[in-house]
Amino acid sequence: MKKEFNFNKLIIAREYNKFTQNQLRSILAEKYAIKLSQGELSKIEKGERKSISEELLRAISEILNFPVNYFYLEGSIIDVKLSLFRKRQKLSKKLQAYILGTINVIADACKNLADDTRSMNIDVPFFSLDKYKNPNEIARTLRLYWNVPQGPIENLTNLLEDNGIIVNFIKVEDDKFDGYSYTDNDLHVIVVNAALSGDRLRYTLAHELGHTIMKNEYLPYKEAEDTANAFASEFLMPEPSIKSGLRNINYEKAYYLKSYWKVSMASLFRRAKDLGVINQNRYVALNCYMSQLGYRKTEPNPIMKEYPSLFKEIIQSYQEDDNYTFDEIAQKACLSKDVLLDISNYNLGRLTLISN
Repeated sequence: MKKEFNFNKLIIAREYNKFTQNQLRSILAEKYAIKLSQGELSKIEKGERKSISEELLRAISEILNFPVNYFYLEGSIIDVKLSLFRKRQKLSKKLQAYILGTINVIADACKNLADDTRSMNIDVPFFSLDKYKNPNEIARTLRLYWNVPQGPIENLTNLLEDNGIIVNFIKVEDDKFDGYSYTDNDLHVIVVNAALSGDRLRYTLAHELGHTIMKNEYLPYKEAEDTANAFASEFLMPEPSIKSGLRNINYEKAYYLKSYWKVSMASLFRRAKDLGVINQNRYVALNCYMSQLGYRKTEPNPIMKEYPSLFKEIIQSYQEDDNYTFDEIAQKACLSKDVLLDISNYNLGRLTLISN
């Protein structure tokens, strides 16, 4: 049976490239002399056109750098819950579209590259907020479930990926975006802003892990964020291990505790307040002092950034086990080589791949 053109994939590829419909139409007219009205392109992206000409599809494929066969993949656009965007109210619609497009491309690639010989160790439980007292209890339960020792987590990214959660960096030139999590059955993806500092990266990962474990998108936005924040704080800084160390906390003590717990000084101050170790006045005074020093946005004693590798390990398995070239892997993923390099974070982290 002949496959049908999938308009959803056109939307995904266009948003991944940060193109508006008008920008795509302009390039089609300027480079390919193809005049497409706004109304016609809208109809195509709404699925009101079951097919498009080969000439138009080839041009779109070249402009967006997605192979023609990508537009014949099955599947709709992932129903990503915008309510779970951190600081979503300040993100432009174009940037939100790019992030959503990238999540969809990552999901498509994972589905196309996954097979029985490359199955991941997926062990991501669900802990309902209706069953447990609060997010703190869920965080403690998850640490026990994953056999995480007491004290700080040495490498949070590795912990997530060891349990089958794919972590990916997205190049977002806007500090209003921290991270986003997406789950579809056994596919768990957390995308984070590649520009995040080491401590902010870890907190964002823990926050998004909270969304993933609790599936709390049904809650009102503020409540969903508050529960994810509470989970993140307890998961990274469990009360039984950290509370006594936060007594008499000041700037100098937080500076050194930061290296041990691998969280920001601001997070340590907030944790001390939430655990009742310091009062509100002391908490405000510590934050004011940080502001006076100019450390509210960029703190001293930076934490080394963690880098993901799970997606790259899947690609590497094709190279080492099946002698695939990178071009052949990209073809299997139904992506161009450049797009696969980008979404797999090929140029980041410790794992080096052979791309020719």
